[in-house]
Amino acid sequence: MEAKPKRRIVRENGDTWEDLVLATLIGNGDDVARKKKAKFEDLCKAHYEEFIVAIDELRGVLVDAEELKSDLASD
Repeated sequence: MEAKPKRRIVRENGDTWEDLVLATLIGNGDDVARKKKAKFEDLCKAHYEEFIVAIDELRGVLVDAEELKSDLASD
């Protein structure tokens, strides 16, 4: 029994069916990547202000700690 050779569907521009599927998958992957990047950027923007506030609070804690160390050293 002979195996039938696989037929390839060739379009006018020479693309095979597999090429078209691959191009579609790549295009879909690009769309997914763009959506993920936009979601990540939105998430970062949403938390940026909170991050800056937290950094300012940490700076205040550092100043307070330095003052406390100075007070303890002078006693």
